[in-house]
Amino acid sequence: MNTSIHDHACAERLQELFGSASVAVAIVASDQAYRWFNNAFVALFGYTQEQLTDLDQWWLLAYPDPRYRQKVQKQWLSAQATDFALSRPIRARVRCANGTTLSIHFLARMIDERVVVLCEQLYARETTVQLAQNVFDNASEGILITDERTRILSVNRSFERITLYSSDEAIGQTPSMLRSNRHDSIFYAQMWTELRLHGHWQGEIWNRRKDGRFYIQRQNIDAIKNSRGKVTHYVSIFEDITELKRQEEQIIHMAYHDALTGLPNREMLIERIERNIERTKRDKGRFALLFLDLDRFKQINDSLGHDVGDTLLIIIAARLRGECRIVDTVCRFGGDEFIILLDRVESDEALLRILQRLLERIEAPIPLKNHLLHVTSSIGTVLYPGDGESPHELIQHADIAMYNAKKGGKNRYSFFDAATNAALRKQLKMEMQLHRGIERQEFELFFQPKISLDTAHLCGAEVLLRWHHKKNTSPLRSLSVLPKRTA
Repeated sequence: MNTSIHDHACAERLQELFGSASVAVAIVASDQAYRWFNNAFVALFGYTQEQLTDLDQWWLLAYPDPRYRQKVQKQWLSAQATDFALSRPIRARVRCANGTTLSIHFLARMIDERVVVLCEQLYARETTVQLAQNVFDNASEGILITDERTRILSVNRSFERITLYSSDEAIGQTPSMLRSNRHDSIFYAQMWTELRLHGHWQGEIWNRRKDGRFYIQRQNIDAIKNSRGKVTHYVSIFEDITELKRQEEQIIHMAYHDALTGLPNREMLIERIERNIERTKRDKGRFALLFLDLDRFKQINDSLGHDVGDTLLIIIAARLRGECRIVDTVCRFGGDEFIILLDRVESDEALLRILQRLLERIEAPIPLKNHLLHVTSSIGTVLYPGDGESPHELIQHADIAMYNAKKGGKNRYSFFDAATNAALRKQLKMEMQLHRGIERQEFELFFQPKISLDTAHLCGAEVLLRWHHKKNTSPLRSLSVLPKRTA
């Protein structure tokens, strides 16, 4: 009776001692008649008192693999033979109630004829190593590790996915197995110089997959050194940016090209004119700008529909490209207007041949949707140097020359004439002054009576319009504008 009371008191004392402990604790009687687990033990492994009716049940649940179970049991029995006095911690992998596996250190000691087992999870090294391995295996970037001689030691799954080489095929090789031959020896020399000096290189590089397809990757290479500062390994982390580059190029193409015809747009044209101006200043050469407008395009577009009009523009764009050199720029400026930048003009005769050839090529009949279309064009031409100093001025003067070609009968070309342009500018200035004079009520009407010399009677009146202008404007210059505006 006294022994029973003593055993019960010991059990209560141990439970009180370990009940609130943060470490997982199990207490088992040597005959397994008594067992107890604290809350930390239940939280760690997930097994309840009811599930672990005896030690045998623990062995079955915690170690489902029979061979591994026998290995751990052997260590336990060896420690038990010395009443756990000389035993070292037992390290084992334990299956928890939720199916996960934990690495645990078990430290057992005899206290009051009971085995007290402290259970500590091995977080630090093993968990860190496992985490690093998981990161390496599952990283979206390709990773390869080489020795100091750049022999590949390890690659991850993304390396296999990107390069199409398996781990077995890559290990033992060098990264040169991926070389695309799109970079020269200077590129690689600079890369290795950077690695030797700074221990790091970052950049973009073209490589070749196992199936021969090229791809571009963004890559970081780091040199790993030991405590003595000697390089022992290289680690390369890279990602395939081929699709990203394609999308970037598409965005840039959209920004600088016409969506319908695929020709360069006015933004690209302006840049190329600026480059040509700078080059021509150095080389003392010259280039030409042709402003081309289709005659009667609106009539075709309105009568046959926009689909026909769009297709016609695509065909004209292809014809213009076909008549120009690779170094020339054919631009769709807007609507049915095109501008051609002739990169170099060797002679006036060569320029005239090009202009005549363009007119003839555009005039050739176009069979389109059961219609045989006949289209002509008017072309205005300017030369640099001589007809303007900036892209804007050259385009403006080419536009003026094009309208002169239209006024001259269409289906022809016209060169910009500075004298004609000056006269047009004066005329435009006069028109603006006349409009402003009307708004400001600068005009005053006078009636001057007319007397017949035969009868000496009033026979009419002469109407005079006087312009009170701050400058004495010639009536002849004013009248030269009026008929055109009132016709």
